[in-house]
Amino acid sequence: MRLRDCVAIITGSGRGIGKEMANIFSREGASVVVNDVEQKYLKECTNSIKEQGGKATGVICDVSDADAVKKMVDVCLDEYGKIDILVNNAGTALGDVGDKFLEGLPRDIWQRTLDVNLIGAINCTMEVMPHMIERKYGKIVIISSAAGRYSSLLSGPYYAASKGGQLAFTRQMALKLGPYGIYVNAIAPGSIDSGDRALAMWLAKSEEEREQILNKIPLRRRGKPEDVANVALFLASDESGYVTGVTIDCNGGLFMS
Repeated sequence: MRLRDCVAIITGSGRGIGKEMANIFSREGASVVVNDVEQKYLKECTNSIKEQGGKATGVICDVSDADAVKKMVDVCLDEYGKIDILVNNAGTALGDVGDKFLEGLPRDIWQRTLDVNLIGAINCTMEVMPHMIERKYGKIVIISSAAGRYSSLLSGPYYAASKGGQLAFTRQMALKLGPYGIYVNAIAPGSIDSGDRALAMWLAKSEEEREQILNKIPLRRRGKPEDVANVALFLASDESGYVTGVTIDCNGGLFMS
């Protein structure tokens, strides 16, 4: 098992890509702190891991709240005594705004997206950092987006800005934390079949539109949650022992760098 005896905090892991990561990490031997803002999803994921014989602790926490993040990290340390892995996955897009941004989006949409996606990742990273520095080891993975690395017709500029900020943060933290044995990397998923919002947007398109989208992807399919989760597993494991400060594309070849 690639994560035997490791302890991982995975934010936004009650559903979607985060839930898939929590289950895969558990099957690979990690004890997982499952995080979500809704009790229903938190309980479902935590119970699922335990039913499969894994170790999991659920913590409700809004990652944009620094005090709540501290409590989550304290729960992890009290329960498991250490933190080996942090996956900053929690995020929001606040719906599909289309071209409404040209009319001037309400400030609260910009602010909430930045608070969860960017400030949330910063809050969690800064909170686990002292512990990882003390242990001279840590793996931090940030789930960004192709919207922040390239561009996206489906995402608003507020979302792209928050995800682009994550990538800059990844590079700078990798630079600063590398000497302490801490790895910081990011993943930029493309079109992933995950979550109610993504499903609704996909189903709202005509069959012709869907075919056009798929034809632009060399692998001719949308991504699955496990596609992203498996990349995260690689970055969280010792198999990525000489990889830090990078962003790995996970988009079926739609964007190539």
